[in-house]
Amino acid sequence: MSVTINGVMGTSEVAIVPKLIPLAGEFVFTSNFEITELHLVNESTSTVMVTITDNQATPRQVVPDVVMSANTDHLRTFRGRACPGGLFWSASVDQVVTGSVRGRL
Repeated sequence: MSVTINGVMGTSEVAIVPKLIPLAGEFVFTSNFEITELHLVNESTSTVMVTITDNQATPRQVVPDVVMSANTDHLRTFRGRACPGGLFWSASVDQVVTGSVRGRL
Protein backbone atom coordinates (compact mmCIF):
# COMPACT_ATOMS: atom_id res chain seq x y z
CA MET A 1 0.00 0.00 0.00
CA SER A 2 1.42 3.38 -0.93
CA VAL A 3 0.62 6.79 0.48
CA THR A 4 0.61 9.82 -1.82
CA ILE A 5 2.27 12.97 -0.52
CA ASN A 6 1.33 16.14 -2.36
CA GLY A 7 3.43 17.77 -5.06
CA VAL A 8 7.18 17.73 -5.00
CA MET A 9 8.61 19.54 -8.04
CA GLY A 10 5.33 19.02 -9.89
CA THR A 11 5.32 15.23 -9.47
CA SER A 12 3.62 12.85 -7.09
CA GLU A 13 5.79 11.88 -4.17
CA VAL A 14 4.83 8.53 -2.68
CA ALA A 15 5.90 6.43 0.27
CA ILE A 16 4.90 2.92 1.22
CA VAL A 17 3.75 2.00 4.68
CA PRO A 18 6.64 0.06 6.29
CA LYS A 19 6.15 -3.65 5.62
CA LEU A 20 7.88 -6.99 6.07
CA ILE A 21 9.83 -8.17 3.03
CA PRO A 22 9.00 -11.71 1.87
CA LEU A 23 11.49 -14.41 0.90
CA ALA A 24 9.63 -14.91 -2.40
CA GLY A 25 9.89 -11.18 -3.10
CA GLU A 26 7.29 -8.68 -4.23
CA PHE A 27 6.83 -5.67 -6.44
CA VAL A 28 6.70 -2.51 -4.36
CA PHE A 29 5.83 -0.38 -7.41
CA THR A 30 4.82 -1.61 -10.87
CA SER A 31 5.28 1.55 -12.93
CA ASN A 32 8.23 3.87 -13.57
CA PHE A 33 9.48 5.19 -10.25
CA GLU A 34 12.28 7.41 -8.93
CA ILE A 35 13.54 6.29 -5.55
CA THR A 36 14.68 8.98 -3.10
CA GLU A 37 14.92 7.01 0.15
CA LEU A 38 15.20 3.39 1.23
CA HIS A 39 15.07 2.26 4.87
CA LEU A 40 15.51 -1.36 5.98
CA VAL A 41 15.37 -2.72 9.54
CA ASN A 42 16.49 -6.27 10.36
CA GLU A 43 14.49 -7.20 13.44
CA SER A 44 15.88 -10.74 13.71
CA THR A 45 18.87 -12.36 15.40
CA SER A 46 20.14 -13.60 12.01
CA THR A 47 22.10 -12.05 9.17
CA VAL A 48 19.77 -11.31 6.24
CA MET A 49 20.48 -10.30 2.64
CA VAL A 50 18.02 -8.01 0.85
CA THR A 51 17.98 -7.74 -2.95
CA ILE A 52 16.41 -4.69 -4.60
CA THR A 53 16.00 -4.34 -8.38
CA ASP A 54 14.12 -2.26 -10.89
CA ASN A 55 11.70 -3.93 -13.32
CA GLN A 56 13.08 -3.16 -16.77
CA ALA A 57 13.39 -5.92 -19.42
CA THR A 58 16.64 -7.06 -17.79
CA PRO A 59 16.25 -6.01 -14.15
CA ARG A 60 19.17 -4.08 -12.64
CA GLN A 61 20.10 -3.83 -9.00
CA VAL A 62 19.18 -0.53 -7.38
CA VAL A 63 21.94 -1.11 -4.82
CA PRO A 64 24.30 -4.06 -4.34
CA ASP A 65 22.76 -6.81 -2.21
CA VAL A 66 22.37 -5.39 1.28
CA VAL A 67 23.75 -7.79 3.90
CA MET A 68 22.36 -6.86 7.29
CA SER A 69 23.63 -8.11 10.62
CA ALA A 70 21.15 -8.97 13.34
CA ASN A 71 19.18 -6.04 14.77
CA THR A 72 20.57 -3.39 12.44
CA ASP A 73 19.17 -0.91 9.98
CA HIS A 74 20.22 0.43 6.59
CA LEU A 75 19.29 3.89 5.30
CA ARG A 76 20.09 4.99 1.77
CA THR A 77 19.15 8.28 0.15
CA PHE A 78 19.10 9.00 -3.58
CA ARG A 79 18.53 12.06 -5.73
CA GLY A 80 15.93 10.24 -7.79
CA ARG A 81 17.45 6.98 -9.07
CA ALA A 82 15.23 5.83 -11.96
CA CYS A 83 13.56 2.43 -11.57
CA PRO A 84 12.11 1.65 -15.01
CA GLY A 85 9.01 -0.50 -14.70
CA GLY A 86 8.91 -0.33 -10.91
CA LEU A 87 10.74 -1.67 -7.85
CA PHE A 88 11.09 -5.26 -6.59
CA TRP A 89 12.58 -6.56 -3.35
CA SER A 90 13.20 -9.88 -1.62
CA ALA A 91 14.97 -11.06 1.54
CA SER A 92 16.97 -14.22 2.25
CA VAL A 93 14.89 -14.82 5.40
CA ASP A 94 11.12 -14.48 5.22
CA GLN A 95 9.30 -11.65 7.01
CA VAL A 96 12.06 -10.39 9.34
CA VAL A 97 13.22 -7.23 7.55
CA THR A 98 10.91 -4.22 7.54
CA GLY A 99 11.29 -2.05 4.47
CA SER A 100 10.04 1.38 3.53
CA VAL A 101 10.56 3.35 0.34
CA ARG A 102 9.94 6.94 -0.67
CA GLY A 103 10.13 8.42 -4.13
CA ARG A 104 8.33 9.93 -7.10
CA LEU A 105 6.03 8.45 -9.73
